[in-house]
Amino acid sequence: MLFRSPAPAPLIEGRDSLVLDCEVDSNPLPAISWYKDIQTDGSGVPRLQEISRGAQLRMETVSRHDAGLYSCIASNIIGEGDRVDIEIDVHYPPNVTVSSSAEGAVVEDEDSVSLKCEVDANPEAEITWRKEGDRRVLGNFPVLDIGVVSRTDTGTYSCTATNELGQSPPAFVDVETHFPPNATVRSSEIGRAHV
Repeated sequence: MLFRSPAPAPLIEGRDSLVLDCEVDSNPLPAISWYKDIQTDGSGVPRLQEISRGAQLRMETVSRHDAGLYSCIASNIIGEGDRVDIEIDVHYPPNVTVSSSAEGAVVEDEDSVSLKCEVDANPEAEITWRKEGDRRVLGNFPVLDIGVVSRTDTGTYSCTATNELGQSPPAFVDVETHFPPNATVRSSEIGRAHV
């Protein structure tokens, strides 16, 4: 038993299709079943969930959920052949979600804040953190550690991720810093009363 289709290069989500052929030599003719991501139970016995039957498995347009290990198993009245596996890799552009370690406002010179950017992408993506109104890149890591906050840390932060298939839309998270009043007194011009 063998796959007639060579292991494909990574496929692109939403663009590429996939056809896998399982070629079997047997007499009498076999029944062919397809499985994806075969798992084993605690005792090592495979848990099989058939996804298709027949010598050919077709997917018109692949998605990220189609990535995985596909297995072809053929059987006839004489017995079952060895399982043949092929790994399918699907590439897709990044998508990001952001969160803050703080729930609500933080207090200046007391509280610390870390912002987290989670990326779903294949291949891996490069992360970029920015603060609204500032063009500088603040970091390229999943966690942006602001540390103990000051009033200048107040604002909206964005995370984007980029891989060879594109850039994610930005995801935003707000940091609100509370601080004590800082009053100043200014004198204004005092006019003289006319007598």
